[in-house]
Amino acid sequence: MNLDTVDHELVRLLQINGRATFQELSEAVGLSGESTRLRVTRLERTGVVRVVASVAPHLLGYGSSAMVGVNVSGAARKVARLLAEVPASSFVVCTGGKFDVLAEIDCRDDAELLDVLDGIRDIPGVARCESFMYLDVAKYAYRQSVFQPVNTTGVEIRPEEAAQSEPMELDEVDYSIIDALREDGRASYSTLAKKAGVPYSSTRRRVLQLMEAGVLHINTLLGNAAPYRYVQASVGIRTTGKPSRVADALHRLPEVGMILLTAGSHDLIIEITCEDRPSLLAFVERALGSVEGIVSSETYLYLDIQKLPFSWGTRQQ
Repeated sequence: MNLDTVDHELVRLLQINGRATFQELSEAVGLSGESTRLRVTRLERTGVVRVVASVAPHLLGYGSSAMVGVNVSGAARKVARLLAEVPASSFVVCTGGKFDVLAEIDCRDDAELLDVLDGIRDIPGVARCESFMYLDVAKYAYRQSVFQPVNTTGVEIRPEEAAQSEPMELDEVDYSIIDALREDGRASYSTLAKKAGVPYSSTRRRVLQLMEAGVLHINTLLGNAAPYRYVQASVGIRTTGKPSRVADALHRLPEVGMILLTAGSHDLIIEITCEDRPSLLAFVERALGSVEGIVSSETYLYLDIQKLPFSWGTRQQ
């Protein structure tokens, strides 16, 4: 589809706040509410953007998770597609760097994780795999939405930022809301109320509480037809001293969307989103170079994302 300047601006505003109302968006771009609604609907229908909710897997009962680096004999994309078919995989990407493919695996317990890892080793084309078990999740924001563009409209569109406080105790209503927003991050409070079976006011309050507690993240994904795309990578980090201190320092950097404390050859694995490759290089050289306690880092540039975590809808029983 052909995108004009208004479409470009709507994409930018949705990245700032995926749940911005049509009234807020229409005031920002100078169109009527109905025209804005039709444009946003078209952007979603044609795959330019998709607004979804994400939840850190450990908050949904996945007690054993790992990042798995895979080296292949043959085509990396073919192996990545087979990995994406593994039910326990929530994220699969072909990368440039030490590993040909990275996959995130989420399981109920260590025994299930071991079974999944054994299965990955049996996948045709897998020559070697190395696992990095998650010891702690210091920060978790959804992929492709970490880098928030600057709002240039002059109209306030507040970003939906999570505070990541103490974990909430979730009930069935919360899971119903999470499941609905996982499919459509812009679902109205009325729609969510019907699906959850609670009043509108209670639904709105629950959604805001879930976001403020850092349980729920609303994210705008950019499709292949988007007017611009960002550069993303995972970075494995070795530290001296306490890895948690390095994690605290990295938490403040806006490019860093995910921070995992891991067991294995990396003490930390972070995920970063930058505007372009020069920005990525500058981040690795300057930002990481300025953090005390980092001994070394290894960057895995995302080349082709095969699977994103849309499958977390309900708790593990």
